Amino acid sequence: MRTLTLAGATVIAAALWWALVVVLAAGAGRRLRRPGVGKRIDVVSGVLLVGLGAFFGIA
Repeated sequence: MRTLTLAGATVIAAALWWALVVVLAAGAGRRLRRPGVGKRIDVVSGVLLVGLGAFFGIA
């Protein structure tokens, strides 16, 4: 009986965890689809990649 109780608690905890992950991912998706966010992400990632290339080019 203890094993069944522990298994049930594990299933409930996992379901709550994944529900939280889904809610947070949906919120992040809405923010990322706003106009201008994609362009800022492109600029930041481009600067980081150029900086990384320069770092490895010098090293």
